[in-house]
Amino acid sequence: MTLEELQPEEAEEHIEDEILYEPSDPYGMTDGKNFVLFTPDTPVSELDEEFKSWHYMEEGQEKLSCYGLWNQETGDGFFTYE
Repeated sequence: MTLEELQPEEAEEHIEDEILYEPSDPYGMTDGKNFVLFTPDTPVSELDEEFKSWHYMEEGQEKLSCYGLWNQETGDGFFTYE
């Protein structure tokens, strides 16, 4: 997949319950253009080692149990959780 444009929601710096909230760019997304989407049941042997480091996998796990998104430029990985 190719990320052509990223438009995060505009947010204002604010304090809520004595906590300062500061808007920032979405980590792992802004410096990438090419992403790979992995679906559940993708063989773990097909995953890049750097990508796998972003997710806990059981020893001997043969297939991905969730969706994964890998930023090829930065190496950042994102996974779904139940």
